[in-house]
Amino acid sequence: MELINDFARFYPAATIIYALMINDIYLFIFMIISNMINGVLKYKIAKPIMGDKYYPILGKGSRPKGAANCGIWKDPPGHKTTSYGMPSGHSQEATGFTTYMILKNIYNGYALYDIRNIILSSLALFIMYSRVYLNCHTVQQVIIGGLFGILFGTIGFTYKPQVINTIKNLFKF
Repeated sequence: MELINDFARFYPAATIIYALMINDIYLFIFMIISNMINGVLKYKIAKPIMGDKYYPILGKGSRPKGAANCGIWKDPPGHKTTSYGMPSGHSQEATGFTTYMILKNIYNGYALYDIRNIILSSLALFIMYSRVYLNCHTVQQVIIGGLFGILFGTIGFTYKPQVINTIKNLFKF
């Protein structure tokens, strides 16, 4: 069980490291921006609107009772996780990375049901499931985080050429 917890905890960091390893600086920047957007979604939008109230479809915005060790680093003994839960950052990062990579694979000529895409999708679903299993998020928080990730992954891949050309033009001498 500890292995599942450790894998789920470090997956967002692993996706960023992978982006650097394959020399895709755009993917690296995209993952960092996605993480920053998650913080804005949690603390500037969801928390002020939802607070600790329960909504029929969205559920609760705060983390489940007893949530612990929900970030990248383990909490010290006796420490209670106080970060906000809506939307799930791990789910957003996992589905954003997966969506971007699947679109990249399809663009490079691989079939939608290629083994690479199946593995990526399985990992994203595993991360989403693990967040609920580890009591770090509710099902609704994970689903909404996943939907944001799919949206950001699609936008990130779709606008990649325009962003790269803009950056190149900024640094022309």
